[in-house]
Amino acid sequence: MRDLYDNIQFGVSIEPQGVAATGTLNGAAVDTLGFNSAMFRLRIGVPSNNTTLGSILTTVKVQECATSGGTFTDALDNTGVAIGGNLLQVTTFVAGEIIGRIEGLGNLNRMRFLRLTETATFTAGAGSSIALAGEIVLGRVYSAPTNTAVSNT
Repeated sequence: MRDLYDNIQFGVSIEPQGVAATGTLNGAAVDTLGFNSAMFRLRIGVPSNNTTLGSILTTVKVQECATSGGTFTDALDNTGVAIGGNLLQVTTFVAGEIIGRIEGLGNLNRMRFLRLTETATFTAGAGSSIALAGEIVLGRVYSAPTNTAVSNT
């Protein structure tokens, strides 16, 4: 019998790290072979040096490619809009997250490899940075082997 442990897989696309300047951070490719559904999560920490910071706009997008080392393009939903989301932090800075659904795995309309891209735009607050990490969670496995790690129960 397969339980939750055997039916999902976490793919780290953006390793936990600090981002200190406006720019795009491209995550690592996550292989979706053997899974029918996915979601993404970008976790964003409280910015450092936030006493002079005006705001931070953090944007995450899902990109796709047929190969892990190829040219990635924005993954589009069924309305033609890039899959992703935004988090705007103004004046009051708290940790947050952006979560979204990725549909179409295993179909002709979604490529095999996915990654996250993140862009943070800072206003004021020279020297500020934020910590973040991004993952793609794969589910509804149809051809992956059962996990072999020893249970801790």
